[in-house]
Amino acid sequence: MTKEQQAIQTLKEIIKLIFPEKAQNYEVKSKVDEKGILLDIYPTEESIGLLIGKQGRNVIFLRKVMRKWALFNQCFVSLRVFVNKTNEKSLSPNQNVQTS
Repeated sequence: MTKEQQAIQTLKEIIKLIFPEKAQNYEVKSKVDEKGILLDIYPTEESIGLLIGKQGRNVIFLRKVMRKWALFNQCFVSLRVFVNKTNEKSLSPNQNVQTS
């Protein structure tokens, strides 16, 4: 199993542990380049708020856990959340997260 596949599997397991009733509402895709592994999360519309959390706490937690996983596995992992699948708007790590 490659590090990319391990990263996807780890992220899916964490999401399943945190949100057991909504675990199937998330799709995870990845890209690998010279910078490392980029994991993209595509939540359904009813799951976006749950994934992001109040003031972005849930997504910040996911990024921290995946950063620790990457350090342990000697690689670099970045995490993006796509808000809308049709126009590909994403929340990058340095954007402020605001939910309405």
